[in-house]
Amino acid sequence: VIHVASEVLDQKHLFDPIMEEVAVLALLGVRPVLLVGVKQQVDASLRDRGLDELKPKYHHGIRETSEATMRVVQEVSGFMRARVEGALSRGRARSGPVGGVGVDVVGGNFFYTAQPVGVRDGIDFGYTGEVRSVDTAKINKHLNNGEIVLMTALGYSASGTIFNVKTEQIAASAASALGASKLIYLTPQ
Repeated sequence: VIHVASEVLDQKHLFDPIMEEVAVLALLGVRPVLLVGVKQQVDASLRDRGLDELKPKYHHGIRETSEATMRVVQEVSGFMRARVEGALSRGRARSGPVGGVGVDVVGGNFFYTAQPVGVRDGIDFGYTGEVRSVDTAKINKHLNNGEIVLMTALGYSASGTIFNVKTEQIAASAASALGASKLIYLTPQ
């Protein structure tokens, strides 16, 4: 399980080589589960919108996620997913000895379920969630097909409510549930 910090996403000179390495790992038979954080991009987008209600709010390292903030998390998560898929598809159209290392990436709402963080210390965390369970059978099915599994901060409850879940927590929960041999957190210096 590989977690890439949000600070890396906007640094092309770091992000693209990391995605290339993940693709090579998959081609070598390693079964990567990938998470890319979006915290920095969400905070920047909230600041850029300039609304007081959208200023990032944290308590004990946990973001309060209002409905408006959740919309931003969804937008930024879509951007991140497109960047990852684009980086991992590089080389698909090439043929011959100089071909690229494009691999299949699969993501979706069915790899883990989420539940609300709820109210803690008198703070209602709104749409902030935490991992309820990880569906290892579904993840392993895709890994066995040679696909890279991409999990995002968007967690879904059994009722269909969408929650903002810390990708670091998802990575740890997925690694534990899958019995992963490695859990790697990539962060810039």
